[in-house]
Amino acid sequence: MPIWLLRFGTIGLVGLAVSVSMGAALIGLFKLWLLMAFFCLLWFQFRGRLPRLAYRTWPSSVKWLGALWLWMIFSAVWSPADPREQWLAFDRYSRLLVLPVAWYVLILTHSHVATLRGFAVGQVVVLLSSYAMLMGWHVPWATAHLSADTGVVFTSTLEQPVMMALMAWVFFQCGDVVLPSRMIALKWALIALALFNVFFCSAGRSGYVAAVLVVFLMIFQEAPKRLKWLSVLVPALVLTCAFTLSNRVQERVTIVFHEVSQYLQSNQLTEDQLGSQGTRLDYWARSLDMVRDHPFLGVGLGAWHMNYLKLGGLQSDAPSNPHQQYLLLASEGGFIGLALLLGWLTAIWRDAIGVVHAAALRGVLLIAVVIGLFNCPFYGVGLGEMLLLLFALFLKPASSQA
Repeated sequence: MPIWLLRFGTIGLVGLAVSVSMGAALIGLFKLWLLMAFFCLLWFQFRGRLPRLAYRTWPSSVKWLGALWLWMIFSAVWSPADPREQWLAFDRYSRLLVLPVAWYVLILTHSHVATLRGFAVGQVVVLLSSYAMLMGWHVPWATAHLSADTGVVFTSTLEQPVMMALMAWVFFQCGDVVLPSRMIALKWALIALALFNVFFCSAGRSGYVAAVLVVFLMIFQEAPKRLKWLSVLVPALVLTCAFTLSNRVQERVTIVFHEVSQYLQSNQLTEDQLGSQGTRLDYWARSLDMVRDHPFLGVGLGAWHMNYLKLGGLQSDAPSNPHQQYLLLASEGGFIGLALLLGWLTAIWRDAIGVVHAAALRGVLLIAVVIGLFNCPFYGVGLGEMLLLLFALFLKPASSQA
């Protein structure tokens, strides 16, 4: 492989890994860079200057993902949404292609370690910047336009805590790869700082769930077989301590119970009374109505918002998705779209059998599956690219010597 092409592909991967939690502009730039590297590699393979990567050697999860993407794009045929909404949905679903493109470039450039280190650098910058903001320091590169006491640097109160939890998991699994051997103690300090940031500094309830899951997975993996039961008790203890000691956690969890109770007790709520959880319940109820009315094919590409309002949704400025990954696919893609999504997630679990970092891959998958119950992690910019890039990284075949 020409050295310039190797460097070009590696820069795209490392750049995307650094920028996945730093805002849409940088992410878009390095996705374009990575796509150009992908097509250059394809061209060199077509010309016979690189060995061909046989399709049968591709992970089954990549093939399932291709089928899922094609189905959702094909659903534009029967979608009643206007062209602008369809185009936006096309762009968001096409985010899924980060996985096959990144995996392909990683396999051919053997840049897994460099990409992992780029991911680590980006997350450490966000982590330290978050603590600097919480201490009242001015952070000129923060672009989130939120109050400094939230500690959110580039993204949102929903995404950053989940990303911090993923950072802790990646350092737990790959700290020996990312850090020099003499700095291995730093791994545990960064894990502790990331989890503390989620539990005691952030307001993102999705992050609490992701962090509890990370604590569970770490203990389950490290505990002797006879003490595996502690993997359930310790996260529960951590969450109890966070609820007791952190006013922010206490407030956010209490609001959930209040808003859910308020929604369930009355069918006459106004838009102003919904609250965060009430809006989710309203989104989900209308999504189930869509599935009932269009069970097999769904309402089509980008048509969720239009049908939400048509079915009596209470929020006039509702987003483009129901904040639930499975209901989004079931409503826009029907049972076929949902089946393809579940098939893809199952295929990732199975593909872990033959990869280097099997535990890391399955941990990221479990976090994505759980977060998908009350968000659309693969649909939004930032978190979606992070998850898909981590999948690509950890799908490295065990037979590879890279």
